[in-house]
This record gives sequence, structure tokens and C-alpha cells, in this order.
Amino acid sequence: MDITNSKVPVLRARPEHLYTYTCSHAHDAIGGSGLIRPLKDLLVTNVLDNQDEATRLIASYGWFTSLNNISRYSAGMIGLNKISLKCNRWEYRYRVASRFAGKLVPWTVERLTWPEHIAQALETDGPDLEPSSWYMSRGPVQVFYDPIPAPAPAKKTGWAALT
Repeated sequence: MDITNSKVPVLRARPEHLYTYTCSHAHDAIGGSGLIRPLKDLLVTNVLDNQDEATRLIASYGWFTSLNNISRYSAGMIGLNKISLKCNRWEYRYRVASRFAGKLVPWTVERLTWPEHIAQALETDGPDLEPSSWYMSRGPVQVFYDPIPAPAPAKKTGWAALT
């Protein structure tokens, strides 16, 4: 039996921690409640009615990842480097509260409920995407601010090490 093109998801052990990343605007809003909600729950009623099916589906979920150190250089792995996003969506990191982590559904499972053409388009919307790192929720998820560690200073080498 050839399963290379099978629609059966490959299940993995749930990662120890799951994260979501956001810009300063959302960081300010999340600060008060500590909850991540699907975008559709935050918008004025009917605002998504004129949007395409893909946009409505994407907005129906809160999106999370197992990747713990996203930067502007790796934001493409989780789709945060889109031209249409006007903010640095990777500026702030939140860790999912452990009691909520088990309620998040891996993309590899949830995608089975999506129209195939939309799932395929989402998974191939950039060269660096890692859909196997995506998790999602249709309801609110408790998160805690988890600052991204500053990178270590570069070690001086060559002539620079002599100064």
C-alpha cells in the first residue's frame, strides 16, 4: 500500500510547548486578558461576509506553532512574512498554557476538514512553510507572555578579535 499521497495525517507526539507570535498592536490587546481568540470573534459582525472562503476559514481559528524561536528571518515558516501583514507579527511570543495545549488540533488533522484546494494553497504559499508545526483552535486559548531571548553577541574572529 502506497501512502505517500495518502490523506491520513502523520501523528506525532505533542510538543512540550506551543506558541503564538504577534505584533505590538495585538500584544497590547492580549495583555489584559491573556487569551488568543480566532480573528472572526474579534471582528464586527458580517465583516467577513464579503471575503473569500479561504479568508473566512483562516479567520475561524487561532493559530499556534511548535516553533519556539521565530524571527523576521524565519517568519515564513509559519506564514508571518506575508506582504499583506503590515506589522512585525513575530515581535512578541506567547506560550500556550499547559491546560489548553491538549485542546489544540494539529494542522495535519484539521486540514482534513478543509477543502483540498484551500489546504494545498495554504501549505504552498511560501518556500519556507512548515505546516507540520501548525496547531489551531476554534475557541479562546489562555497564553502567557514569553519574551524571545535576545541573540548572543557575535564572537569576534580574525582581525576584529585583536581590537
